[in-house]
Amino acid sequence: ISVTDGLNISVNAGTAYNGRNTWIQLSGAGKLDSEVDDDLGILNLFGGFSMTYVTDRLQTKIDLPVVYGRYRWQEMMGGAAPLTASVLCISPKADVKYDLSGRLSVSASASLNRNPVDRKRIYSGAVVKDFMEAMEGYPEISKDRSFDSNIQVTYRNPEKSFFVNGSASFSGYGDAFL
Repeated sequence: ISVTDGLNISVNAGTAYNGRNTWIQLSGAGKLDSEVDDDLGILNLFGGFSMTYVTDRLQTKIDLPVVYGRYRWQEMMGGAAPLTASVLCISPKADVKYDLSGRLSVSASASLNRNPVDRKRIYSGAVVKDFMEAMEGYPEISKDRSFDSNIQVTYRNPEKSFFVNGSASFSGYGDAFL
């Protein structure tokens, strides 16, 4: 939606469901011999807001995606109670670029990412990587998080074939376990 000259706003929304039933029987692997029967259901509701503002010298963009996930995992053979969780992931991002002159510009960006649970991580049996290596999966509902920021200064003089860029970045990563 174009609100005014240079200002645009957009909104989106949707839903997705992913269900999986896994039955695996592993034998001849020593301690990893197992039989797994599990059921996983993931319901995601997602939406987002985006705003862009552009003038002759300034370009800005703000994104605010939101994902709500409802997870249910149950090991069918053990009779254990199902593992359930609700996860809200908000991942704001902002970008700004300002032209100080026709040749010199400064830009900056920052984002905080909280990604929904990776469904491949939710599994309780043996995971065979190749014919010599296997590991045991863990039925943990976790989500990744990260922070990224960047600032950049750019000078361009095409007539003299002279270009200079300078930038600094910071990133941080981690897991947020429930």
